[in-house]
Order: sequence, then structure tokens, then C-alpha cells
Amino acid sequence: MRHPAPEGEEKGEEEVEARVHRDGGPWEWYDEGLLGELERVYGRHGLPRLLEALAAPPSRYYFRVNTLRADPGELLDEMRKEGYPVHRDELLEEALWIPVEGPARLRDPGCRVVVDKRAAESVMLGAHVYAPGVVRLEDCARPGREVLVVAENGAAVALGVVAQEAPAALRARRGLVVENVQPLYRVPSLRETRWWRSGAIYEQSISSMMAAHVLSPEPGSLVVDMCAAPGGKTGHVYELAGGRVRVVAVDHSRGKVERLREEVRRLGHRVEVLRADSRRLDRILGAGVADYVILDPPCSSLGVIPKYPRSPAPWS
Repeated sequence: MRHPAPEGEEKGEEEVEARVHRDGGPWEWYDEGLLGELERVYGRHGLPRLLEALAAPPSRYYFRVNTLRADPGELLDEMRKEGYPVHRDELLEEALWIPVEGPARLRDPGCRVVVDKRAAESVMLGAHVYAPGVVRLEDCARPGREVLVVAENGAAVALGVVAQEAPAALRARRGLVVENVQPLYRVPSLRETRWWRSGAIYEQSISSMMAAHVLSPEPGSLVVDMCAAPGGKTGHVYELAGGRVRVVAVDHSRGKVERLREEVRRLGHRVEVLRADSRRLDRILGAGVADYVILDPPCSSLGVIPKYPRSPAPWS
């Protein structure tokens, strides 16, 4: 989104304003039928506010304390002593949150790196850009160069600097490509803390945390998570039960299963991870053996697409 530079400032660089406008923005993500139904529920004046809210992150960035490794109250005090603006949720003891700052106004340095949806959502909140999430780079995106990181739809999500190791990372499809200098929204990077490295915390939305509390499995029971990746509900159920349940986490994607296994190891959980078609689990586990089932299948993702604003002038 381009704007002229204010008086007194140089006009060599353009400004990218991180806001969603009704004349573009999230409207074009939805078909007329769906918009009509939403307008019936929320009203003509409420619908624009709803769509703009869907195109921005919540004001609270939630994460869960792994209660098998840390006490929520003690971890809260530790983080506050180290300067983190952490708060405890009003309902769930293990749920902590940090205020989300933004949106910021991002300069366009004239060189861009395009990232996929998942990377864009993380980079928008302060994460660095890693090779698996890169879709393409302009030729000018060389080590040390300042770049604008954009989503595939053209939305600007961060200002960054191409890392020195970027060429090697891109060849290996692993490693740092762009260091995030100014994200669209800002929260502290929890994955760079000792609490994350030790498996004491897990980044998870409050709505996702509620699912484990609703399930509340009895000790000694068998819980099957049929579409488990990335593993938030899987781990939370195990923690709430104090590790006294058998949890089988299933996913069909090889890559997702590998990442899920890594996460289980980081958290210190004794969870069985299977790569399988959940529709055929009776052939693996036996028929009727599960006491509880978690099923969060692929869906329309109305509430999670998009998580970043839409630029009215998409990059091409």
C-alpha cells in the first residue's frame, strides 16, 4: 500500500501502510454467498469490522506452560523479572499471554522476498524468514540487502535484511534467509528463550487450549488425535492428564509427522506418533479401542484465513 512521504521527509522510499481498507482488503477473499450470510448475522455495519478483525492477529499472543516441566506461576514471575510483559489468562491457569503491538508502517526499500502463508503469519509477528517458507526472491535480494518481506498475495509483513548464509540456506532448503528487523506486528520471540528450548512453553491459541479441557480424559485412557499436526492439542491433553494417559497422535503427511516427533521430544512427552491414514486406524489400533478421540480435520479455515492484510496493489 503506497503513500507519499510526509512533508520534510525524503520521497525516495515509499511507505507501506499496514491497514485493511473496505475498498480492497479482505472482501475479495470471500464469495458473495458467504458474505451475504455473514452480513445477515453481523449486519451491514458489523460485517466490515468482522472482516478487518479476521485480517489481523488477536491483541493477545498466547502460549501454554508445559505443566510437566514448569509451574505457571513461577514461570510467569521469571519472565516478568527478565522484562517480558506476560499476563495470565482469566480462565486457564496454564495459559499466558503477551500484548501484540502494531500495526507498524513499513518502508519499501525497493527489493522484496516472497514467503508462503504459514511463514507470512509468523514473520508478521517477529519471526525470521527461513528457507522452507521462501517462495521466491527478487534478484536484488543478496546478503546484507534490506528487503520487504511480502506474502504471496502482496501484503507486506516485515522489513528485514538478507542473511549472509542465505544462499547456502536456500540451496539446502534449511536455515536463515532473512533477519526480521521490523515486523508488521511485534511480540517477543519466544522461540529464542530458554523456556522454549527447555520445553517449558508451547505457542498455542486460547481457543485451541480449550479443547483439551473439554475432553478432560480419565487417567489410564487411550486418546487418539486423528489429525494431530502440529501437535498443540496432543501435548496439552497429555499434560493435563499428568502423563497418565496413552496418547496416539496420527497424521498423513511425512513432513508434518517428522516435525510433530521433534516437538514431542522437545516437550518431553511420551506420545506415540504414527504416519497413517486416519480413516484406516482400525486396521492399526483395532476397532473400538479409543476412549477419546480428537478430530480437527482440514476445513474452510474461515477464522484463520487470512491472518495478514491484503495489499490493494499486489506485487507481481
